[in-house]
Amino acid sequence: VRHRNHLAMCTDPTPLNMFDLSEAISPSNIVDFTKLTDAQLFGKADSNYQYNATTLTNFLWAGNANVNTRISFTGGGNDKDKILSTLSNIPGNTTMNNIYHESDVNLNRSVRFTGGGNDKDFIFNNVLQLNASKIRNQALPQ
Repeated sequence: VRHRNHLAMCTDPTPLNMFDLSEAISPSNIVDFTKLTDAQLFGKADSNYQYNATTLTNFLWAGNANVNTRISFTGGGNDKDKILSTLSNIPGNTTMNNIYHESDVNLNRSVRFTGGGNDKDFIFNNVLQLNASKIRNQALPQ
């Protein structure tokens, strides 16, 4: 499963955990990735995908403003700087409103670098618990 500015999530590629998606989409064969177990998904919760213990649901990691295979807060090609670059041609370099854009990583229809509800802090929070490199890499089977 892929979505703009999110890291992808997939089912476990082993034959025992594969889902048959060859039939037409219908309520009986829709795969609900939000409810799949660790055994059915590739990787581990909070590494390959985000797990919310309160709602018991899985989420894609958000914050990939560069639309590549990682979310990074520092270093070359980081997502934080992509947001700043997006705003560089906007008068005052502050906000783009009512827009569908990959730099809107918190999906509030606004691209902001500073102030409340900004996208830069959203990226930081999604990589905060990681090491000093502040990078979350997408993990999919080869």
